[in-house]
Amino acid sequence: MGTAAEGKNRFRPGTGILVCLFLLLVLPGFAGAEGRIVEYRLPVQMEEQGTAGDGETIFVGKKKKKGQYAQLLLDPARGSIRGGGTADLSRLLEEEEGTVLSAFWRVKVTGNENERFALWPRGNEKGILTASMTEGWNLWEITPLIRELGKRGKPLSLRLMLADETRKGGARFDLKSSWIDIRIRAEKGSRASLIQEENMLDSAFSALPESHWTLQRYRELTDAILLPEWPESGAPYYFGGHLAENVLRPFTPDQASNYYREGKYYLGGFDCIGFIRWAEEKAGKTPMLSLEEVLSARSDFFPVRERDPRSWTEFLQPGDLLLFDHGSLHVGICIGTPRQYGLTEENTPDLAGWLDAPMMIHCGEDPFVYRRFSAYIETLSYRRISVTPPDGGVTVSVLVSSPGDAPNREKAPWGKEYGFFRVMGQEMTAFPVSDCGRIAWNAD
Repeated sequence: MGTAAEGKNRFRPGTGILVCLFLLLVLPGFAGAEGRIVEYRLPVQMEEQGTAGDGETIFVGKKKKKGQYAQLLLDPARGSIRGGGTADLSRLLEEEEGTVLSAFWRVKVTGNENERFALWPRGNEKGILTASMTEGWNLWEITPLIRELGKRGKPLSLRLMLADETRKGGARFDLKSSWIDIRIRAEKGSRASLIQEENMLDSAFSALPESHWTLQRYRELTDAILLPEWPESGAPYYFGGHLAENVLRPFTPDQASNYYREGKYYLGGFDCIGFIRWAEEKAGKTPMLSLEEVLSARSDFFPVRERDPRSWTEFLQPGDLLLFDHGSLHVGICIGTPRQYGLTEENTPDLAGWLDAPMMIHCGEDPFVYRRFSAYIETLSYRRISVTPPDGGVTVSVLVSSPGDAPNREKAPWGKEYGFFRVMGQEMTAFPVSDCGRIAWNAD
């Protein structure tokens, strides 16, 4: 995209060569790691309909004194490995000496009054699982059932019904928007859980500078043909920014914030939701609602608010949106874990203990992005105006529990202190979830 300034091609971040050398040195050792995690997805089928519905949206509960249920079928031959085609679950576990670590049923529910529901495996009354369903997306942990499915090697029939048959009401389950995410520890075989290409990641990563380590690793691992939109600088943060044609052009804000002051000039760019909507449009997705609308909907609240973020990857997938309320509203895109990008305790000791935490790409505050744009602005020539560096831009952070979990600290020019990790010769900020009052997710 264009800029009003001249001479920007003189800016060359020095980290690009270091990143390339790092990749050449460490990539050969990544694929051979033992105990890889395989991400597996299994559809939920309708076996028998004892309820009104069309087979895709079904009512489970009670209507006019009549109990209604759904008989579901899990077929181990119908699943697929993320990015690796179809595979029989039982055969996969046998061939790779695999162990099911976790299994979560993602299902969208409507018209519910917080009843408890039960999954009843045919012929196994001791294996019944129950859970409370809330309006919207739900995560139902069904790990014992999936372990049984993997052992038996044939389809498993499950009855979905109210856990308390004396209660009235019920809910509609959307089987079309329903699947089971399974994580498998594979001790042998060739299927590693490295990151796979995804449309939202393609578009989001194109807003990073060419030198960013995640962009380098993503292209190396996925063979994605991905050209950055602003290769020398990436996209800056700009308060209220949402138009790609304004990126890197000098503007004075229409409204003021703590950092952006009327009458001063800043580089145009994106705010957090402006970046997400731009990435969604590039990926061919429907733009999300406003941040407040999503955070205020019960359906989107993160169902495991108090859990360590390192466990979130049992159900989060690259491309999912994450929304936060930490005094102000913010949104980012889950891009996977450091381990999925080939990082280990040996090659990145700074991240030891957080290699299985989710990372997100987002447009927000970052003192190191401020530094990058300070150097970038010095290469430009403006007439009669002074341009202030943005206080951030499109960046990548790792989610941690609390501010003290990052081993390094950096105080920004605007006074706030940030924790960060050193990764492949670059700094990656930590995003502490303990600072957030509300957290939401979007699995669409």
